[in-house]
Amino acid sequence: MCSSDLGIPGREPVGAVYLEVDARTQLLPLVKRWPGEGATTETVLMRKEGDGVLVLVSSEVKEGAPLPWRASEGPEDLRLGQRAVRGDTGILHGSIDFKRVPVIGVSLPVSGTPWMLVAKQDLDEAERPVHDLRVAISALAGLFLLLAAAITFLLWRAS
Repeated sequence: MCSSDLGIPGREPVGAVYLEVDARTQLLPLVKRWPGEGATTETVLMRKEGDGVLVLVSSEVKEGAPLPWRASEGPEDLRLGQRAVRGDTGILHGSIDFKRVPVIGVSLPVSGTPWMLVAKQDLDEAERPVHDLRVAISALAGLFLLLAAAITFLLWRAS
């Protein structure tokens, strides 16, 4: 490194500072809190390594599991991690995760790093509230139709 790299003309560096972060104690608690509750909700901090994905921190990491680890996923065009590390950001529909399960995810770059933060949830779990709402609305509509038919029948018989 030369003095022009530091932005100080005529001054050479005299030392360096090395900082190390333990992912399990510093990053994992943050990753586990976001995006929230869900049986299949998972947050992963990852980066590209070669043509693959290196998982740096995962909210689903088991006690004593090695970090980082290389993720192997399904077909390349559908892999959530592959899509994230190649620069796809925002909501990623039509993806599968490393368990080969359809998921919906969101991918965001971590500013100033080669890292991507990916939050995902299995598609079945993500769509369950909408499905439950459809069933409830259908049942309510059916009940109203039956009630309207009964009132119509009673009015017809009374006349």
